[in-house]
Amino acid sequence: MQTIPRHPSTDVTPANASAQGAWTVADQAVVSLASFAATVIVGRTLGKEALGIYALGPFLFWLVAGVANALVWVPYTARACRLNEVDRRRYRASNTVMAAAMAVGLAALCVVGGLLAAPLQNWLSPFCLAMAPLSFLFLLREHVRRVFIADFRAAGLLLLDGPIAVLSVGSLLTLSHNGRLTPSVALVATALAAGLCLPVVWRLTRGGGVIAEELSRDARSNWGFGRWMLVVAVAWLIGDGVLRWMLLGMHGMDALGVFSAAFSVVMLANPLILAMTSFARSWAARVQAADGTPGLFTHTVRLTLAGIVLAAAGMFLLAWAGDFMIQVFFGEQFADPQLVLLLAAAVCLQAVAIPVDAALTALELGKKMTQVSLLQLAAALLVGAPLVYAQGPMGIAWAMIARSAPLHILAWDAMWKHYHSDVDLPKPSHARA
Repeated sequence: MQTIPRHPSTDVTPANASAQGAWTVADQAVVSLASFAATVIVGRTLGKEALGIYALGPFLFWLVAGVANALVWVPYTARACRLNEVDRRRYRASNTVMAAAMAVGLAALCVVGGLLAAPLQNWLSPFCLAMAPLSFLFLLREHVRRVFIADFRAAGLLLLDGPIAVLSVGSLLTLSHNGRLTPSVALVATALAAGLCLPVVWRLTRGGGVIAEELSRDARSNWGFGRWMLVVAVAWLIGDGVLRWMLLGMHGMDALGVFSAAFSVVMLANPLILAMTSFARSWAARVQAADGTPGLFTHTVRLTLAGIVLAAAGMFLLAWAGDFMIQVFFGEQFADPQLVLLLAAAVCLQAVAIPVDAALTALELGKKMTQVSLLQLAAALLVGAPLVYAQGPMGIAWAMIARSAPLHILAWDAMWKHYHSDVDLPKPSHARA
């Protein structure tokens, strides 16, 4: 396999980019609202403790899914737009096989965990067993979503995520009405709804064909960049996971339920945050391929300024309406206005960094992103550990705010230095003469 010149995407016009961004946000809105509705159903039906158990499921999945994000989705997003159509289909098929292998491995680990926890005779064993189908199907569904967003085909996602949302919420409402809802049953029900993605996964695999030699070469190529992103994912997993488990151990499941309710309301901003994170990386890769580093730098500055305005408006809106929404959706026992305010500030600070994070990904500055993530981890643990002990859920919110500082400072420093050096990217390795 020989290296070929890059094939800049021709679909990076402002009009098309705006349309793709709108479709991406719309699809993420469907996904996030369905997730929020599921959380409300479980919390209303089963109470604080059950909500805490249920909320651990998607939370832990998204942390572990950082492995697939690092080794499959980020490399595909950064590189696919620089391949011709034939090689892109082959690269897409290879990455789909990698994602499927990770899904199988993750599900197997959950089954083993459930069997090992069985003698404890508590919530942990059924929780782990329920996480097996959830991990498998959620990972494949997210793979489909990331590929469609990276390929600027986000409009087609609504045809998949709409039915999944209806099936997921409908099944939970039915189980609640029949008195058969438990945290583990809720996890399995939401997982099975995501199974509608399987025909699409099959088409992605068959569309380009899978050859063992190319699969191995693509895996090694992804590892070259993805290994740094894997460290980023692990650091994020440790930072969030440790603090939440500390909250559970020090203050009990009720405290975790209160935090989960406040976090769920604040994360109503997810349709914008998650959608723009995925879309911004795809857009940045296309801008870099077409206009080089100078064009990418200008693009990043403009998006960041727009992000500051949107984030400020979002923070005030969430702080104003968040506590009221908690009482409406979950009940007065979950209310904590100050927690909502701090979580809103933390999430909005994270949102402002989306454009520069996308630029570093497009430039494949994985080592610098790793350094940033390790400093974020240190800041989160140094601030969060004592505050979780002293203040419970508030400690996690303060830690989320503290870890934003290294991201903004070091990421922009790296972007500025790369802009002045204007070092070109390596050509895509997955290419044919």
